[in-house]
Amino acid sequence: MSNTPEDPDLELQPTATRGLAGKPTASESAVNATGTSSTATDVDADGITALHWAAINNRITICKYLLDNGAEVDAKGGSLQATPLHWAARRGWVYIVHLLVQYGADIHGTDLQGFNTLLLSVHSSNILLVVYLLHLEVPVDTADPNGRTALHWAAYQGDALTVDSLLNWGADVKLKDTTGFTALHWAVVRGNKPCMKRLIEEGSDVNAVSNEGKSCQAMAQEMNTIANWNSALKEAGHSYGVIIAGWSCLQMIWVVFLAFVQLVQVSRAITTNEASNLHRYGFMGADDFSSLPPDHASNPNNADTAHAHSHARKRWWTPIFKLLGIDQFISTAQDTMASRQTRQQWRATNPADQGYYRNCVDFWFPQGDANIFKALPEGTAAMGDVTVNYYTLWDFPSKKNQDYELVENIV
Repeated sequence: MSNTPEDPDLELQPTATRGLAGKPTASESAVNATGTSSTATDVDADGITALHWAAINNRITICKYLLDNGAEVDAKGGSLQATPLHWAARRGWVYIVHLLVQYGADIHGTDLQGFNTLLLSVHSSNILLVVYLLHLEVPVDTADPNGRTALHWAAYQGDALTVDSLLNWGADVKLKDTTGFTALHWAVVRGNKPCMKRLIEEGSDVNAVSNEGKSCQAMAQEMNTIANWNSALKEAGHSYGVIIAGWSCLQMIWVVFLAFVQLVQVSRAITTNEASNLHRYGFMGADDFSSLPPDHASNPNNADTAHAHSHARKRWWTPIFKLLGIDQFISTAQDTMASRQTRQQWRATNPADQGYYRNCVDFWFPQGDANIFKALPEGTAAMGDVTVNYYTLWDFPSKKNQDYELVENIV
């Protein structure tokens, strides 16, 4: 694949001539064929020192001897201008790395490829070395020149232990490299299910796309790792996340319904109870509705006419719609789309309706106060720019005289 990161073993060995198993040839020995002695600070034409060779071959005694005799701990050599620490880290030699660190080796320095000690240790897949360097406070999200962090490399290598350790150390799962790949993309390329599962559990964006617009799903299909991808999603509980997301969408729709209904009710100066029963009883306080008992002497209606309304046939979904507020939304939407003449008739029979503008001003800016969070005295509100007390208001004020009175003589 064209986006595959560079082989971490690229130019692993220095360019100097070597014998079998990476051992120095006779000409590179501490004593050459002529018997002339060498020092711990000698370097070859590529800048490689004896300490480089001792480090890469896991020779702790020789490393200590060279360091005690003046070898430069951070000498750079080879085509990658790497230090002995880099050579040891790439091979995963924990004891050698520890020794070099004790002698002051720079754990933050990089080679020509831009790899620091932590990145090279991840290439070795030695989890003990990775954890050791993390304890030395090497930044976990340090990236190479291509923007790839230790987590990117561990995911690409399918190294589940290293991925887990890096995540526990706070590695950022959302970081992208220069190609737009997240660590999850690289885990998909490798097809390692434990790595994918762990990254998803830690909050990786499963919908993130690369610079070429490829999602992890598309990558899995392209790399023929779709089975592991789907299994990782299932085991990570992402299906539950989809359910939660779906429920959140439903909640958002419900909030939109509620906001629409409330705005319409405010603009029409009606209560939720009125809106629910408007087509059965009319407006509270209107001529065709009264709070008086039906058998009261002053009530023009009798009990028979007061309950002459019809009952609509209930469907099985009626309680569900009522519970979710869907019925109220539909009813409000239908009323909003009613003809102009019908809406004018409703306004004429609603004693609280002072017009859309006045109703909204009374609700949000009572008494002309721009502070919408200001609380009025208990039981009071504005109606037509007049402050009324609903605890003592028994009848609606006249729209003409802008006043109201207690109807004390009715009872």
